[in-house]
Amino acid sequence: MGAQSKVTYNQWNKSVEIPKHMKIDGPVSCQFRIEIRLMRQLFESVQNAVGAKATLEIDPKNGLFMRAISPTTIVLCELRVTKDNLQEFACEKKTQWDLDLKNFVHALNFMETGRETTYVWFQSYGDNPDKLSMRRECPSYAWIDMNLLNDIDQVPTLKENLSDELADCVVYLNAETWNRVTDYVDDFGDSVTLTVEDDKVKMTVHDKMTGVEYSINDQDKTRVTEVPKIRITGKKIESQTFSSVILKIFSKSFQAGKVAEIRFYESVGLIKVTYAVANTDEASRISNMRSTLTYYMANKVPEPTVSQ
Repeated sequence: MGAQSKVTYNQWNKSVEIPKHMKIDGPVSCQFRIEIRLMRQLFESVQNAVGAKATLEIDPKNGLFMRAISPTTIVLCELRVTKDNLQEFACEKKTQWDLDLKNFVHALNFMETGRETTYVWFQSYGDNPDKLSMRRECPSYAWIDMNLLNDIDQVPTLKENLSDELADCVVYLNAETWNRVTDYVDDFGDSVTLTVEDDKVKMTVHDKMTGVEYSINDQDKTRVTEVPKIRITGKKIESQTFSSVILKIFSKSFQAGKVAEIRFYESVGLIKVTYAVANTDEASRISNMRSTLTYYMANKVPEPTVSQ
């Protein structure tokens, strides 16, 4: 196992104080330990965006990866958590966990204690696991054994080349600001039109009886903050329209990352919204920005007009 040889698979049998139901009889083949609040925030965001089922892939070299798609809204979601964000990571070979997202999020909420940092172990057994075990030691012992699903349809890779370098425009926004504004404009209609100028992003919503226009800019140019309110690179973007409901779902991911990176691909009518995953552990936040939660969303197709 190379660099992973120093990691011991935890069987929970080293102390008589541990409840007997926490002990694991079979051989563990895949495990990691992670802050439960971060895990819950990530998967709540994924569940809100794509719905019921998803496959989480655990790779010995790259850590965690998941790609899921919503069959109703055609929204694609990708989650990457590198080994730097995982403690006690050990994986003999590439493993898949087919998850019922609703049950999984319920389990994560059960394991969370409300404290700032609570860590939980995730473990499975064998090449094709049918059960996922979650174990918590502090502040009190807790455990869940959850059945995994079988034969989830795999999400195809994107046909378009959506590398970061090919984006027409990139907007870096304070993630909490993005969340607050998208939540606000959603009250005024189902569609929001985004326009990007040199120094601001304008969001316009107009329905039959209501409407609103909101601009996000960084008026105080002399202010120095850890996370700038907005930064724009690339060309101007004219009138790209999206579902305000789906944008609002995306924006809830601000809890897992400080900055929302929005890339516009004007030629294919698509945006890519990425959040850098950050533990509350300051060392992890500084050292690792490769862990990301990313959504892809196409322009909203205009409804056909009906002639009278």
